[in-house]
Amino acid sequence: MGQYHRDLIAFMAQPPDPYEPLRERLRGLYVIVAPQASRGRPARQVAEAALRGGARVLQLRDKASDKGDLLPTALRLRELCVRYDALLIINDHPDLAVACDAHGFHGG
Repeated sequence: MGQYHRDLIAFMAQPPDPYEPLRERLRGLYVIVAPQASRGRPARQVAEAALRGGARVLQLRDKASDKGDLLPTALRLRELCVRYDALLIINDHPDLAVACDAHGFHGG
């Protein structure tokens, strides 16, 4: 048996990567939706344009708004992400991420 076959057997013996399905979903365009940078356009409009353009992940990042005011926006973005089979990440507010059933949270 040659080296190629030994390498192939060793590779095939490795356990499958449990994170591979998530890595596949994360490949592609990652868009940060930040109302302070959207020139007055509603977050939903910016998000839907990004998703129609092929975004695979949206991150809602709003450092200025009250968390209570963000919940309706987060829920609308979650609905869009479901429709477009994309992921939603909520910035800075883990409780908001849970409340809108986001796919993840970004701290910092």
